[in-house]
Amino acid sequence: LQCCVDAKISEKCLRVCSVNPEIDDDCSAFSEDLLRCANDGRDHRSCCMRSRIPPDCLSMCSGGKVSNNALCSIFAARAVACMIRGHERAPLPPTLLHYENVSPDSVKISWTETEADPYKVYAIYYRQENSDGDFTVVKTSKTEVVIGGLDPNTNYDLALVSANALGHSPFLETKIINTFGSTRGHTFISAFFFAFLIAAAASFVVYTIRTNAWLGVVQKLHRSQPLSDRDPSVAFENPGYGTEVQIRGLAHSDPIAATEWQNADLEVADNLPTEANNGMRYAKLNSA
Repeated sequence: LQCCVDAKISEKCLRVCSVNPEIDDDCSAFSEDLLRCANDGRDHRSCCMRSRIPPDCLSMCSGGKVSNNALCSIFAARAVACMIRGHERAPLPPTLLHYENVSPDSVKISWTETEADPYKVYAIYYRQENSDGDFTVVKTSKTEVVIGGLDPNTNYDLALVSANALGHSPFLETKIINTFGSTRGHTFISAFFFAFLIAAAASFVVYTIRTNAWLGVVQKLHRSQPLSDRDPSVAFENPGYGTEVQIRGLAHSDPIAATEWQNADLEVADNLPTEANNGMRYAKLNSA
């Protein structure tokens, strides 16, 4: 009623907005405001047909527009009366709509009942997100239901309504985000990380080949190999850096030689050419 008052509907037509609407007077001049105030988002066409509203005007009984305003405005008061009467008798909408992903292709829908009514039934409408196909309808008298046969990793639009023999409540809508299967997400992350490691290793190999850095790596690995006892002689870098040394006591083949190497003296080699004393020199250790 307050909506009709705010719309400045005439006093004689305010009775159309009352709890017990009266539709004797012609209120076609206020048809748009009357319909806007009474519209509750539900379908009252069955009541409008009983009230002998023409078929071309039935869409205004469900919140839609009409093509012939001049004709339908005459029946606006009757449509408003159906909306008010249907609103008084239809069940209230459920509340606290909730869903839970229970498997890759099923969800559990639950809600809270607003009023006890043994003759009330709930209807769940759902279809894939952004789809123009028909809704699938599931009916139940309970306050929860499991919907199966869904496409994995696909979102759905869902609407819930409570109804009885006298009408139905406004739709309670939500969107089902099918996020079941966190294992799949972890597997994807692991695969991505593994692919990243392979790509990084391949990039490193290409870089070392192009910059010839791989030669230094190979040489370093070769130098780090342990010395073999089977080598007849081993060359080592002279720590004197300019003075070649001779290690005595390693040429004996008798048993004493095996211990004398620990007491070997480092002596400067005599009678070497001058140019041989410059730079790094190498001495050979001859094994027995």
